[in-house]
Amino acid sequence: MKFFAKLIFLLVCVVFVACQEEPLDRKPVSLLEEHEGLKFTFNIETADGECATVYRLGEGIVSHFNVLNISSDTIYVSYSYSNPYTNDTFGAIFLNGYSLYRPIFNYDTSFVPCHHLAPGESLDWRLNNPEDDIISARYLPVGHYYVDFVPNFAYHTACRCGVATEVTDSEMRVIDLDRQMIEFDVVE
Repeated sequence: MKFFAKLIFLLVCVVFVACQEEPLDRKPVSLLEEHEGLKFTFNIETADGECATVYRLGEGIVSHFNVLNISSDTIYVSYSYSNPYTNDTFGAIFLNGYSLYRPIFNYDTSFVPCHHLAPGESLDWRLNNPEDDIISARYLPVGHYYVDFVPNFAYHTACRCGVATEVTDSEMRVIDLDRQMIEFDVVE
């Protein structure tokens, strides 16, 4: 009798372990660049904010861009130039060199805020791919893709806040950032 009880217990354990989902190895990747006292980070995340390069079929993909001021000076971000929501190629998803999708955001870009970025402060931009798009990232088939970040970034050392336009272009410092690509996989 003890033998059968142990055998049944062992079979239940085997079935329980076999039915458990295998953990998904997310293989997180963050690409970093530093220029003029600013640290730029690019990565892609799940809808829950987990950095990942492997997604389950139907899972949302978020393109994430962060700027951290590591200098000792306050800067004033040039939104009209830097905002990834207004950059047509930022965060595009590609398969075999063909663009499948890029975020689309419809809003009034005529008002340009003057954002202070003090030492130690950061700006986060998350482009929620599944919600506003041409081809929904939620429905990408199983395959190997990449996200293309072609960033624009500029700042000012002084700003006239409360004015709906930025200071003159001659006072704007443009940072030439490298094109960044992050490969990812969609699995079952």
